[in-house]
Amino acid sequence: LEMMELFCFLVVILTLIVGLALSLYFMKVNARPLDDLSDILQGYTASNVPISRDALQNIRNCSLSIIERNQQFQEIIERQLPIVRNNLFNRLILLGPDAELLTSLKETGVSFEYPYFYVLKIRSETTLHLTLADLQGLEQQLLFFLPHVFRFRCFFAEVNPGHYALILNYNGTETDPDNADAFSPEAVRQLMCKFFQQQSLCQKVGQIGISQRFSLLTELPRYWNQADIALETAVYGKRKSCCFQEIVFECDIPVFPLAEQEQWVGEIASGKSEEAKARICAILDTRLRDQLYQPQLMDRR
Repeated sequence: LEMMELFCFLVVILTLIVGLALSLYFMKVNARPLDDLSDILQGYTASNVPISRDALQNIRNCSLSIIERNQQFQEIIERQLPIVRNNLFNRLILLGPDAELLTSLKETGVSFEYPYFYVLKIRSETTLHLTLADLQGLEQQLLFFLPHVFRFRCFFAEVNPGHYALILNYNGTETDPDNADAFSPEAVRQLMCKFFQQQSLCQKVGQIGISQRFSLLTELPRYWNQADIALETAVYGKRKSCCFQEIVFECDIPVFPLAEQEQWVGEIASGKSEEAKARICAILDTRLRDQLYQPQLMDRR
């Protein structure tokens, strides 16, 4: 009997030892992925994160550190996004669209969904310029202000200190989507003057130049030139606003091929602004020699 009791006792002890050994083995096997995950996460965390012998505690500390860093990066991206979008708009206005540029704009929340466009150039009247945050706020306010019979998208951008661009992208009326004439340049002029008069931020706005209507985004640089000429004509004529179609020219406006414009922009970007200026002046001298370029405004009566 005593031998039987001893044998049973030894079997129980042996079973416990084997069970304990197997438990330790499987714990080590199951913990290996956690250790590997902990090592991987440590490589993506800051050096000041405390390291523990407990893999789960390490994973928790590393995960919290990664989440905090991601939040910081997100805040940086959100602060930089208006600047990036503004730079993309400047490139679009000067050089026109390409696939890469349109994709980048779409990633910042900008897309052109409708077939008709106007572009406006706006001049600040004071040294207190509108900020990029002001411009984004104006976009939302303008959408509520524009006639609801049209479908609109509008985008503001700062092109240089004190000068701003506004791109209006719209459809015809809901009952007649192809009726582009329902929103004429004169209607745009009156509407924008009324809008800016009602906005406290826009008391800083001096003059407005408005292009003709166009339907191809690739022609934006050409119509931006129209808005620029209209703005300068408004300043020259001491008017608050001017549409390009109001201007009567005593000579043809020189049209520069896109390749030449890209060459000038490339020279300016590479620090060769004086060479670009000399080249442009030479071309203007050639094309405008013996011609009088003096814009005149038509009477609105």
